[in-house]
Amino acid sequence: MSIQFQCYPLNAPDEIESKWRNLEERARENFMLSWSWIGPWLRVNRIDAFVVEGRIGQETVALGILIPSSTRRWGLFHCRQVSLHRTGDPMRDQIAMEYNGLLCDRRHEDETVGDFLDFLVTAEKRGDPPGEWDQIEIAVVPNAQLKRYRGHGLTRRVISEAMSYAVDLEALRRSGKRYLQTLSRNTRAQIRKSMRLYEEHGPLNMQRPSTVEDALSFFQDAGAMHTRRWSPHDPVSAFDNPNFVEFHEDLIQNAWPRGEIDISRISAGDHLVGILYNFVCAGHVYFYLSALRYEQNPRLKPGLVCHALTIQHHCDAGQSVYDFMAGTSRYKASLGAETEPMTGLLLRQPRMIFQIEKIVQSILGRQ
Repeated sequence: MSIQFQCYPLNAPDEIESKWRNLEERARENFMLSWSWIGPWLRVNRIDAFVVEGRIGQETVALGILIPSSTRRWGLFHCRQVSLHRTGDPMRDQIAMEYNGLLCDRRHEDETVGDFLDFLVTAEKRGDPPGEWDQIEIAVVPNAQLKRYRGHGLTRRVISEAMSYAVDLEALRRSGKRYLQTLSRNTRAQIRKSMRLYEEHGPLNMQRPSTVEDALSFFQDAGAMHTRRWSPHDPVSAFDNPNFVEFHEDLIQNAWPRGEIDISRISAGDHLVGILYNFVCAGHVYFYLSALRYEQNPRLKPGLVCHALTIQHHCDAGQSVYDFMAGTSRYKASLGAETEPMTGLLLRQPRMIFQIEKIVQSILGRQ
């Protein structure tokens, strides 16, 4: 039985919360498609949004939020865009969502995306919500799901691609080894040497907040460290973006009571090494952000030490995966194993503007 979709304006976030949470219980666990993430995202952005809902009979089996926007390519081509769980505004989208897609009942995952795309193409031809569009932005999704976004009269353009890395904590426990024992000789030596140097200040320890107020305080401390480190650079620290800060403060306040926030302060005695900010959902730990104290001694490796201690903590706590998520940073490859690339997509209608753009690109040799 095909999934019947409808699209309608969202007047206020709380209109969809109950329906979203109900579907979450039947969906594959994914923190960034949970209401813990989507609720703050809607509340903070406060822009026109559409709900896309798929049903079989009277049962809701798929939900998503679409945001219309317009963009220009090369400063010349005006393009009408709808984005799934993104706004189309780079500042608002700095929260960097991964594992995107529709929230869907796990029993209907295979057919959901195809029926969704068919619906959007048909709705656009009829002039139904979400209105006229030239392309759909879906960023970012695991490569294993890309096959679901083929066809339907749309051309597919890859706009980003980055490898993901993770540590299989279940396999680590089965091995009977400590995490450091599984690393390469060079990485292991760097971490152990760095730990010994830090311990000249006192024993290494991990402080974890006991209340949501403590968690917010840790996050604010991380912001101050991150800003000192990155604000002189281009791009500057994400903490210089008020939308980014407001989103995460809202998220922490609402997700902390559900046990989904993992934020820790790693110190050697009273000497701060760094702060890690992660999310936890159904045994899956998502590393999101670090704020590290860099010092003149190059043998001090605050990031490697903080991650090594945090990974061992979550292994001992019974979690299943420590996910570094997408990114090309060298430390991710040193500390984790490759999983799969995460890809950002544009799905485009057969429009003349894209044919012209393609010709211009071929002449100028630009993307």
